[in-house]
Amino acid sequence: MRATLRGLLVLGGALLLAACAGAIPEQHSATRSYLQQARRAVQDHDTASASAALDEAEGAWLEATDARGNPIVHHERPALRAIGTARSAVRTGNWAAASYGIDAALHETAAGPFES
Repeated sequence: MRATLRGLLVLGGALLLAACAGAIPEQHSATRSYLQQARRAVQDHDTASASAALDEAEGAWLEATDARGNPIVHHERPALRAIGTARSAVRTGNWAAASYGIDAALHETAAGPFES
């Protein structure tokens, strides 16, 4: 009986994780779209457009994760740190670092539910 219950709990947890993992790319589709806009702006060395797209990406991420108004989230989530890094690099004209930050944020928004 105990082994059966344990097996059901493990199976249920695995199914929940699989369902959540499948939902993440959809959840962050707006974030990823803005990050791709930022990537194109960085390639064109367009500071204003890149900054605006990164601001929108951050807002979309916060909206998707329901994390608005929680300052602790910024330090705990790699996607937000990467967006911040890219934003700082854009401000200083460090296009290589901006591209790296955007790529890192794209990677993190494609990650599983407990990774981004």
